[in-house]
Amino acid sequence: MSIRATAGDTDGALSVVEQRAVRGYSTPPHVHSREDETLVVLAGELSYLVDGREGVLRAGESAFLPRHKPHRFAVISEEAHFLVLITPGGFEEMFQIVSSPAAENRLPGGDAHAHTDPAVMAAESAARGTTVFRDDPVERSRHLANLASGHAVLDSYRRLGELIAGPGPTPDDVVDGLVVAAKRIPEDPAHARALILLGVLSTSCHDAVTARLPEILAVVGSPNAEPVTLALDYLEAQLRGDDSAAALGTKADNVVEPGENSVLAPEVEDDYLRTHLTAADVPLLDLATGRWTQTLVDHVGQVLTLDGVDSPPGVLPFATGSLGAVNCSHALELLPSPREVLREVARCLRPGGVFTAVTARRSDRPTARFFQRQYEEASGVRSFTPTELTTWLGAAGLDLVDLRSPAGMLLLTARRSA
Repeated sequence: MSIRATAGDTDGALSVVEQRAVRGYSTPPHVHSREDETLVVLAGELSYLVDGREGVLRAGESAFLPRHKPHRFAVISEEAHFLVLITPGGFEEMFQIVSSPAAENRLPGGDAHAHTDPAVMAAESAARGTTVFRDDPVERSRHLANLASGHAVLDSYRRLGELIAGPGPTPDDVVDGLVVAAKRIPEDPAHARALILLGVLSTSCHDAVTARLPEILAVVGSPNAEPVTLALDYLEAQLRGDDSAAALGTKADNVVEPGENSVLAPEVEDDYLRTHLTAADVPLLDLATGRWTQTLVDHVGQVLTLDGVDSPPGVLPFATGSLGAVNCSHALELLPSPREVLREVARCLRPGGVFTAVTARRSDRPTARFFQRQYEEASGVRSFTPTELTTWLGAAGLDLVDLRSPAGMLLLTARRSA
């Protein structure tokens, strides 16, 4: 590329850029707001597209590419020699910024081509009133139509994914088209890909995506197919911290959840037990001992420990109403019949006796739940929902006093009904 005339040379009226390029060279689709371009082919052949109209230029031919009309061109012969006339001048500054100086005055061959950073080119063009698109509008419309009709879905998702990942603004019709595709999820779970792409778009088209969220969820509902739940979880993750994310999942009103992906610190667990158990809550049974047992001993002073009961299963070897408190840290999820154990705990507690527990919370985020379930099946453990435990406690005669969920765990306190 050689700049033969700059805006400074022509008092701003015209810039002339001479180019020699090999087959495969092309410009991205773009639209100018300040200048027109004219292609003049001196040798070889160029294809061009302007406002959806295609054409081919040969030596001695020219084409006018007006401002406000999306256009692009490409070399389709082995080599081509052509001029780009820019009126008014000034846009040649962009070429000077994004292009590297040539080491030699000759056509680069193969790997010798200098590659322009698309993001830099898009930014420098935008600074001069030119929008560089990530795709061709006609091709984009075709792929969006494919999603709506169910034709060549996988290829169209791939092409639209490349569009979204590239530099430059995303056209409004992409969000519209992906929403239409997402509404087809109940009949074809393959359209879960639309949710993934909407999640990607939420960073650059936040308002456009969140505004359409209610209508998507109204159609998708509670999906059974794993790809759909995983895609919904990805979309949720992109919207986390935004009020719109609340539509993707419900939380129990009495559960505090500061961070499911963090780890429950031992200090937090110990503080919880010290807060909800007192020296008056004796005798205290620690049902399954662990690191926390010493905390209970230091705090209460008298602790009974029990790591397991052989026979009969689930029956605690204590008289009815004989215990002041029972703690069950990190054990409820290991028991084969946790509901029956809660009944036994209630039997052994005196009226007003305290039950505390730390156990695993069942994630309501699809991706987290997917991996949690894999671990549970492999390890023979389980997790619980707040509603599930609250119901079981009530049925056993234990009144819930406190329930919270830091770091994906459940910390709870209940009292034996009088």
